[in-house]
Formats: sequence, structure tokens, C-alpha cells
Amino acid sequence: MSNFDEFKKAAKDTFGTIAEFSSEAYRIAEDKAKTLARRAKLTASITKQRTIIRRKHIEIGMTYYRLFKDSPDAALKDSCDTITASLNRIASMEKELEELRKRVYYGDKNSCCGENAESPDDCCAGEENTDACCETEPSEIQCGDAETGEDAGDEAPDNEV
Repeated sequence: MSNFDEFKKAAKDTFGTIAEFSSEAYRIAEDKAKTLARRAKLTASITKQRTIIRRKHIEIGMTYYRLFKDSPDAALKDSCDTITASLNRIASMEKELEELRKRVYYGDKNSCCGENAESPDDCCAGEENTDACCETEPSEIQCGDAETGEDAGDEAPDNEV
């Protein structure tokens, strides 16, 4: 029986060692998981703080430009001039874009009455029957020939996708 007792003792020692090793491995994994979670939380907090700083920098810059664009400090003159030039270019492009929108909606002549119209207010000016085109929203005006009702071909027919 002594062989069996020795076997039992060896098995108990082995299982004890495995249990200790498992316990230690679990503790190490738990510590690493906590460390990784803390790192992720800190990284997210740092990113949030940097976003706050970036927004405040933008706010400060916008406020400075609004207050001092006409007489900026020498160190910021080039930046203010660049912003002013860009704003002027944007205004010019927005004006051109609006002209193009009008041209798409109303064309050179309004398709409802054939009168020159740059806006719904100009459509059918002086006409008695203005309900056909003057009350139409620009998005509802159909492009094409007013007499035949044929489409100018800008859109695909319903059966084509």
C-alpha cells in the first residue's frame, strides 16, 4: 500500500501545484485586465481633454478674428488675411451657386409661362393667370418643353434604374 500512498501524495502535490499555478495565472490575468482597462480609460479621457482644448482653440481663434480682423497683431496678420480672403472666396462661390440653382429651377425662361423669371416672384409678372407657375415651389418645377410636356432628358425614365 505504500506505493498507493506515495501515488496519492504525488497526485495531491501535483494537483496542489496546478491549483497554485492556476491561482497565480488568474491573479496575473486579472491584474493585466485591470491595467488594460485603466489604460483604455485614461486614453479616452486624454482624447476627451484634447478635444476640449481643440474646440477652445477654435473658439479663441474665431473670437480673436471677429474682434481684431481689421487690425490684427503682426504675428496673426497673415492668418487673419488668409481667413478674410477665404471668406470672400466663399461668398463669391455661394453667390455663383445660388445663380446656378436658379438656372436649374427656372432656366433662362420659366417653363410654365415663358416669361423671364429669376425667382417665383418674377414669374408671370403682370399676367392674370399666375396660379400655374407662381405658386409652384422650385423643387416642383419640371424641366422641359412647356407646350409638349416632354422632359428635357435630365432624368432616367421610370423603368430604368
